[in-house]
Amino acid sequence: FMVKSSWLATTGKEYGVGNGTSANVDLTQTAPGTIDDSTIQSFIASLITAGTAPDPIADGGAAFSSAVYMLYVPATTSVTVAGSTLCQISGGGYHYESAVNANGHSFAYAVVSPCAGLPAPPPENIVWAASHELIEACTDPYFVSAPGYAILDPTQPWSAFGGEVGDLCTYLLPQWSEGGYTYLQRAYSNASAKAGGAPCIPSP
Repeated sequence: FMVKSSWLATTGKEYGVGNGTSANVDLTQTAPGTIDDSTIQSFIASLITAGTAPDPIADGGAAFSSAVYMLYVPATTSVTVAGSTLCQISGGGYHYESAVNANGHSFAYAVVSPCAGLPAPPPENIVWAASHELIEACTDPYFVSAPGYAILDPTQPWSAFGGEVGDLCTYLLPQWSEGGYTYLQRAYSNASAKAGGAPCIPSP
């Protein structure tokens, strides 16, 4: 739903992000009790190289290189990132660029987990986390090697929120509703803010 929604077309437009396509892969393995980010990267890479997950770069060249791999883990799996438990440091997800290669290239990915703590009840907490990570991964997929933007002024109050388009609007309620889904993450808009409008779009 999200990649074909007016929500994505609206939040991504000024950042060069438009509607896209999706491919779902149902994994049959038993989910582990704990999994680390490094293992997640290797796991996604193995799915790509095995052909289980599509590889837009290999299949379509540079014109189709804007892929984001989103891994959904069940509540029974604890995700760790750099020694910290995801649900203790995040509202249910994160995105990053891989340190490992698949078919000779790195890739952008996101992880979504049903963490408690968001003001959205299940299953809307998954919608919120997934939409948050998708819009950030689409607008800033390689933020280590090729960042799309950054807040460089440490005295700027906005920097306290994390600096990405979803982070800057996380605590602003209500979030967006569309097509039977609620809590789609609103995103920061430079254009709207500069024009004196609401800084987070879509605006209710």
